[in-house]
Amino acid sequence: MRRVLRDDGSIYLHMDYTAHAYIKAMMDGIFGKRNFRNEIVWHYRRWTGKSKSFQKLHDTILFYSRSDDYMFNILFTDYTEGSEERKRQGVLNRFKDGEVYRVSDRSVNRKGVRENDVWHIPFVAPSAKERVGYPTQKPLALYERIIKASSNPGDIVLDPFAGCATTPVAAERLGRHWVGIDIWRGAHKMVLQRLDREFLSVPEVSSDRLFSLGEVTYTKEPPERTDNRVEAAPDLQLREPEQVPKYQQLSHDRMKSYLADAQRNWRGRVICAGCGRGYDIRMMHLDHKQPRSKGGADYITNRVLLCGFCNVRKGNRLTLAELRYTNINDGWMDNERRARDAEERAAQMARDVRHEIGR
Repeated sequence: MRRVLRDDGSIYLHMDYTAHAYIKAMMDGIFGKRNFRNEIVWHYRRWTGKSKSFQKLHDTILFYSRSDDYMFNILFTDYTEGSEERKRQGVLNRFKDGEVYRVSDRSVNRKGVRENDVWHIPFVAPSAKERVGYPTQKPLALYERIIKASSNPGDIVLDPFAGCATTPVAAERLGRHWVGIDIWRGAHKMVLQRLDREFLSVPEVSSDRLFSLGEVTYTKEPPERTDNRVEAAPDLQLREPEQVPKYQQLSHDRMKSYLADAQRNWRGRVICAGCGRGYDIRMMHLDHKQPRSKGGADYITNRVLLCGFCNVRKGNRLTLAELRYTNINDGWMDNERRARDAEERAAQMARDVRHEIGR
């Protein structure tokens, strides 16, 4: 949906309490947290039976936009009777001519109060006129409010889970073009039946019907993709967790201890695999033969001990071979043979550890 949404478009994702936390995180990843606009609570009344919990009487609708330039119409809800009366009294001028009251030219603002993010809209009752028997049917008033807020007459409304056609009917009633998609085989028949019931259709033309805003077409063929199958959010693709062998799950200190034993000479000094100098173990640093910037892993099979100078010089850009080449050119190499021997002994130690600990 993010891929096909217009820059000034919006998306409303409707769910219940069981999925909210997971889907909110997913939507932040796809659309970006900065494009999150509202968490709308649809509150309704219905009998829920007895349970050891508070009654569950709301659904959640997440409202995101495609960009900062999204289209939005401010909606208003009617004043309550008490509130409207108080406002009327505020603009009432009293003239003492017997018991005569006259209202001034200023009238109560008929728009009402701006709509908030808690919507009190009745659930579709079993006896409701609009009920069609679909298990997850939503009230037309709910989706009409969404369509009014984020589209204008003539705009296109797309519902990829059209179900029993609540969105197509709401869009048609508000003068929008619409597209409905659903995996249910009977969805297209339900759309036609509800439109036929809601609107005065003209006589059939071939196998199609014409309704108030134009022709209704139906197809089983999926639309042709034009995006070369590029995912909207590739970072959110599910991946199997990497199975790390046991011999590669060594701590920093344990790897350093193993490699110090391998790179230590007969005098007890640890030989740097970069320059061939011998140092006390406290002066040595654990580093990568293949840097992480070039895909090197944090496993003991890719580790050696370097002196402080070589560790800084190598950084996260040079391989161990490139470090030795640089040391030779700059005159820092003390003994290339000892440096290479230290690397080979570290590699042998890594192979022994792999054999000893196993996979």
